[in-house]
Amino acid sequence: MRTHTLCSLAIAMATAVGCKQETKEHTPTEPARPGQEQATPEASPTPLDRESLTARAKEDLRDLDARIAAFEARIKAIAEDKRGELAPLVQDLRAARESLAGGITALSATGAAQLADARSAVERALERTEKAHDALAERIGKLDANASRPDGWLTIKIKAKLAADAQVNATDIHVGTTEGVVTLMGTAPTETAHLRAIEAARSTLVVKRVIERITVAPSQAPSQAPSQGAP
Repeated sequence: MRTHTLCSLAIAMATAVGCKQETKEHTPTEPARPGQEQATPEASPTPLDRESLTARAKEDLRDLDARIAAFEARIKAIAEDKRGELAPLVQDLRAARESLAGGITALSATGAAQLADARSAVERALERTEKAHDALAERIGKLDANASRPDGWLTIKIKAKLAADAQVNATDIHVGTTEGVVTLMGTAPTETAHLRAIEAARSTLVVKRVIERITVAPSQAPSQAPSQGAP
């Protein structure tokens, strides 16, 4: 979600899990025998930090609430006869949100012995929330074809599509966007690359129009050397 989305807590949790596993796998070092050097004990892993995990989870929950409010505003702009199919997705997201909130409450109140289980419950709630969020965002995007997108977002999206196409030399094509109108300028290596670049821009959601000023590079095929004369 937060460009990537609810990941700050997940990273912290993954780190904590690793530390916990290291604790279980570590065996005490035997006392050194006479004439042997005493092995340096390994540093103790950082224990699970309930306050830190709870604070990060609450931050993700606040971000989720802001996104839900933004979704509701966008849904109001969608034709009423199309809103019905969004209802189950909205319900799933709200249920996931409540699951996350409940997990945070349990995490903040749990004792040390149950901390790992509470952490796992919050992690599962985060994954569920992320999936519900993405499903709703995708569906709203398809229904709200006239939704406004920042010009910078469109430019980045189109550049990424061009860079992912092996037949298009993205470094030689400039992409600019103004109020949803995309301008393509530069040189394409082939006519096929030229057409694919235009299609990449036109097929991007909420692009209003594409102005293309791309030229096709002349053929780079080597010319045959003139004969040196008849034998």
